[in-house]
This record gives sequence, C-alpha cells and structure tokens, in this order.
Amino acid sequence: MRNKRSRQLFRLDCSAHIAGNGFISLSSVIRSGSCLKPPLVTAPTFAGVFWANFLGPGHLADFDVAKIQSIEAYRTKWHGKTGLSLVSAPTLDDALTPDGEKELLRLTAEFRAAKVD
Repeated sequence: MRNKRSRQLFRLDCSAHIAGNGFISLSSVIRSGSCLKPPLVTAPTFAGVFWANFLGPGHLADFDVAKIQSIEAYRTKWHGKTGLSLVSAPTLDDALTPDGEKELLRLTAEFRAAKVD
C-alpha cells in the first residue's frame, strides 16, 4: 500500500510543480489537503535532492542542463525540455537508510555543482 501512496504523492508533486512552475512543498500540500492551497513562493528554489523530485522550467533555468543530464540516479525521466523527474532510490524506505542518505547528499552536491549563477 505504501508504494501506491508514494506514487500518488509523487504524481501530485509533479502536477503541482508543472501548474505553478515553482517550488511547492509536498508536506504543505499534504497538510492543506489540497493542491489548490499552495504556500506563496515568489521564485523557484532548490533546497536539495529528496527521494522523489520534479524540476520544472523555472528550476531547470538555474542549472547547466548538460551537467544535469550526466547525473546518474536510480531513475530519471525528462518531460521534453520543461521538466525532469528524478528518483534517488527504489522506495522511500531505501532512501531513508544510511546508504540512501549518502546518495541524496551525492546527488545534491552534483546538482549544486551544475547550478549556474
């Protein structure tokens, strides 16, 4: 059941990013009970890599796309030129292990290295 719920939350997170072209915290969406009540954000932000991530056009503009394309993760899927889905581990439980945490830190460091000023 957890995998089904995780997939549902990931789809919700992706759709929230596409609709707003900015960062919407998944936890705030869950707390609010609806994707229609996102917090106010004035610009896209990048805090780091989580288990499941979606970067929309506003995020991608902040990175060297060629460098991002070379980053290896458990699963990546490009949505044309407007979005990137990235999953760091097979399950959320795997991402919460010590090895999963190391992978998140590695991915975050690679994304930070790909950031353009």
